Amino acid sequence: MIICPNCGSTNDENTKVCRKCGALLPVSTKPPRLRVPFGNKEKEKDADTKKKEKKRTPQPRSPQTSNHAPAEVRFFNSDNSSSDNKNNIELQEIPMDEQSYETQTKEKAESEASHKARREYLQEIDPSPFDGSMFASDPIERSSRPQPHPLAGNRTQQAPSQQPETQRPPSNQIQGRQKQLEKDMRDVLGFLSEKLQAPQSKHKAQDTKPASKEIQLEEKELKPESLNEILKQLLNIDIQVEASALINRDGTILASAISDRISDTLFATIGQNLSMMGSDIIEGLSAGSLQSISVRGTEGVLDLAPIDSQNPNLSKMLLIIFSNPKVKSGVINIATNMVRKQVKEYLGIE
Repeated sequence: MIICPNCGSTNDENTKVCRKCGALLPVSTKPPRLRVPFGNKEKEKDADTKKKEKKRTPQPRSPQTSNHAPAEVRFFNSDNSSSDNKNNIELQEIPMDEQSYETQTKEKAESEASHKARREYLQEIDPSPFDGSMFASDPIERSSRPQPHPLAGNRTQQAPSQQPETQRPPSNQIQGRQKQLEKDMRDVLGFLSEKLQAPQSKHKAQDTKPASKEIQLEEKELKPESLNEILKQLLNIDIQVEASALINRDGTILASAISDRISDTLFATIGQNLSMMGSDIIEGLSAGSLQSISVRGTEGVLDLAPIDSQNPNLSKMLLIIFSNPKVKSGVINIATNMVRKQVKEYLGIE
């Protein structure tokens, strides 16, 4: 027992902290006391002395009882013999079960035999190529028929017999098998490619038919009812187009789509003057025929172009476009091509 110096409570010798106040207990330098149970040694001594005395003193011979002895003698003799037998039975050793010992020895022998068989079975085998073709018509018998698992005793006989059978085939056979495999792969891939190409070609043919029909419908729908609708469609090319007009070289207006900053009369005068100046400049420079004229400002761009100078019916017709300076370059060329086609369709000129 250890007494706490803080609170005075008693604690066990094995504890290091007080169970009441939680203070550290003093560590004793004395070795721990050993508790010896009382009475056990005396009993053992008595038992040893009794055994020694029994060994020294010879056992009294049991008197031979005869069948003709009186009943009292036989009764007392039977009690003495039974007490002696009881003492002898207590001192005998307990025999071991022979069956359990035999089963243990058998299990050990079987485990050792199976371990040895596994070691003999798990031996290295020389590598060899695959015997057969992946695309052959008749499968190999080894792969088709399931083989039963060999027993532990048969494994030891089969393992050494496998080594001489696995011999490397010659190089000619290996090359022949490789060529056969390549040929089979090519045949299969060619067959698959033919099957894949056939539906694709059908889909393409089916796709081209509705596309051509859609184009024809669009062409029918694009046929304009008037020249003003032709000019309105120029907004599809660029949103920055503000106004446009179709005029003759003499200044007559055929169609117009005007805005706040430009009117029909202004379109006519600009077109007449610009076309005369441009044609004179191009002819004086011998630069061919006039294609387009563009006048750029800080807040607007004016473009002029003849629709078709080679066609006598359209050679005097001019297209004028007034647009924002943010307009894309080359809009006049795209607009003239579109207007040329639609004007020809509208007028029925080929």
